[in-house]
Amino acid sequence: VADLQAVFHTRNALQCGYCTPGMLLTAQALLAANPAPSREEIRVYLSGNYCRCTGYHAIVDAIESVAASRRAGESVAASRRAGESVAASRRAGEAS
Repeated sequence: VADLQAVFHTRNALQCGYCTPGMLLTAQALLAANPAPSREEIRVYLSGNYCRCTGYHAIVDAIESVAASRRAGESVAASRRAGESVAASRRAGEAS
């Protein structure tokens, strides 16, 4: 779960923290059952959790990033760097 926690923080996928434990545990269960979920599968799996602060884009991005890092056998630090890289790429795409 440490890699999910790190990337949730890096990707700003948490705000008040109220839903974070449920999101993290749900994400951990999803990735244990399906190491390569699509964005839609992530959204469906998270559908029982409610977040009023962030919306779900950053949460889905964080889970997608951790899934890719885990498949590549990367460490928590590498997951955090991957999360930062994906975030920067998305921001650059949104700015153009």
